[in-house]
Amino acid sequence: MENNEFNKAIINQRYNYYLSKKVNNSESATKILEKIKNGYDPNDADIFELCCDEQSKIDEYRTMFDLKQRVKDGKISNADYDFLIKKIGIEDQYLEPLLRNMFISSGKLIEEYDEDIISKKSK
Repeated sequence: MENNEFNKAIINQRYNYYLSKKVNNSESATKILEKIKNGYDPNDADIFELCCDEQSKIDEYRTMFDLKQRVKDGKISNADYDFLIKKIGIEDQYLEPLLRNMFISSGKLIEEYDEDIISKKSK
């Protein structure tokens, strides 16, 4: 089998698989499926969107997926740190500063991400 035929077969199998798993009938999910049909290999957030029809859960998953992509280098921005602290519900006036200081002293907390890193990860 020629390499091009092999790639087409993989794309077709992937498309049929996700078509069979798709429960979300939104325009966004349909666009993802169309991209898969054209050779796109979906990421975890795309797959979740295809398999879930509750928009609030999809939004939450995509937010956390995007955050996870940004912190892959082991560093987290102040904005993402603050978001996670609120999300987790840490409101203790002693614990939160202690955590923040631990992140700062270990070099894990940064002002903001390098734009080049963010654009490469989003592709």
